[in-house]
Amino acid sequence: MKKICILIVICIVLMISSLGYTKMKDNEITIYTTQESEDVEALVKDFESKYPDIKLNVIKGATGEITAKLLLENGNPQADVVWNVATSGLLVLDAVDGLAPYAPPTLDKIDSKYYDTKREVPTWVGTNIWTGVITVNTEEAKKKGLPIPETYEELANPIYKNEIVMPDPIASGTGYLMVNSWLQSKGEEAGWDYIKKINDNMKFYTTSGSAPAKSTAIGEQVIGLSFDKNSLKIEKDVPQIKTIFAKDGLPYEIDACALVNKKEIKEEAKIFYDWATSEETIEKYKNSRTLITLKGAEPAEGIPNNFKEMLSNNDLYWAAENKNRISLEWNQKIKGSK
Repeated sequence: MKKICILIVICIVLMISSLGYTKMKDNEITIYTTQESEDVEALVKDFESKYPDIKLNVIKGATGEITAKLLLENGNPQADVVWNVATSGLLVLDAVDGLAPYAPPTLDKIDSKYYDTKREVPTWVGTNIWTGVITVNTEEAKKKGLPIPETYEELANPIYKNEIVMPDPIASGTGYLMVNSWLQSKGEEAGWDYIKKINDNMKFYTTSGSAPAKSTAIGEQVIGLSFDKNSLKIEKDVPQIKTIFAKDGLPYEIDACALVNKKEIKEEAKIFYDWATSEETIEKYKNSRTLITLKGAEPAEGIPNNFKEMLSNNDLYWAAENKNRISLEWNQKIKGSK
């Protein structure tokens, strides 16, 4: 009787396990990405036109969601490739051996500042760079008699109370790149003091990096903290929107690709990775990002000429190593007050 009970329990466990995961076909791979939906659709069409026999299962989410999912699955990884996810998030996974070493064929075409050089064979390769910006609704600012800020420091002024929206740094890569930049550039003590001041002016936080610019465009508040190409795209369609590249330093992040470390890495995953980091595909990222990582690349249209000099100091390894601690401090010092 005891043996029968044990057998029944084992069968139930196996049944539950089978419900959790659907076995994929040999030619099917799962991709995790944080890119905007419209960008993903266009790029996937390009890949499928070149490799019609490979089926892509693309899962999209915010940086915090994707990073948390990858960490949770690290013992039993479900993704095959991570496609254009913030490097500060990927490095958290890399620290627990979640990424596989792999050098794509076009590695020598990419600036070495933007891929893993700590190993002989890199575990991640950057494809593009993007920055945080200040999106301002000039019409709303005029109505309320508010000056247009040129720096992040100005956002601590109480005149902007309830007129700022930004992404939550725990959920959003855009939010984290800003908080990380302020802490690194100002030092942690002064950085948290500054964050507390702008928190006093914050109307609310979003889980999406693009949402603050979109809500600013429809007049929900005067200022949204968002990312560059998102704000510039809205500015083209909404005349009252102005994109400010802050004079006191641009928070920035590198989007990167990586193979997920698995017992068996499919050839299809390598094919996708090679395509995603190819010169042709990296050139396409200019449609949605500020600067691509190819050697000699220049910033996209609408970006300040001195863009590279405006970038704030950003130690991505520090950002990754301290991400959990900063998230805890954010919850304790900031989130609880809203």
